[in-house]
Amino acid sequence: MTHDRFDKLLAQQLEMNPRTWSALEERGIGTNTLLVIEYSFTAPGKRHARDLVKVLRSRTNFSTELVVDGSRLRRHWRVVGHTQPSTASIDMLNEWVTFMVNVGAKHQCRFDGWGAVVPDPQPGGPTGPAAKLQQGFGEHRLNGHGVNGSARGSGGS
Repeated sequence: MTHDRFDKLLAQQLEMNPRTWSALEERGIGTNTLLVIEYSFTAPGKRHARDLVKVLRSRTNFSTELVVDGSRLRRHWRVVGHTQPSTASIDMLNEWVTFMVNVGAKHQCRFDGWGAVVPDPQPGGPTGPAAKLQQGFGEHRLNGHGVNGSARGSGGS
């Protein structure tokens, strides 16, 4: 993937963030809601994927793993993972997506997109309408996007 293609990928991802954030807000998610962001990359080979996993593990507190799909002759290498629960905003998502696309590009890996999950509330955690709304979502994917512009809705990938 050329530098121009990574620039185009970043532009596509950043263009989708406002729509995705708006969809999350429509579901009651705001800047005080804890989210876990799931993400994925496609790697051109095992070495690239391993290098990206190593960098993400050393530079972040994300849970990251290498996934291999396909037969021995048609292997597909992916890097998948998720962030720790944290609050988000459109500005934070734009910075995070920029980081993810750029770190992937440095290892020739394509950032495929992200999705958000609202974690189950912890015992002794906040109560009230917002907490009940979060509890209703449980571990379901709320929204996310891929580079093709398609939104991933509740329960899908």
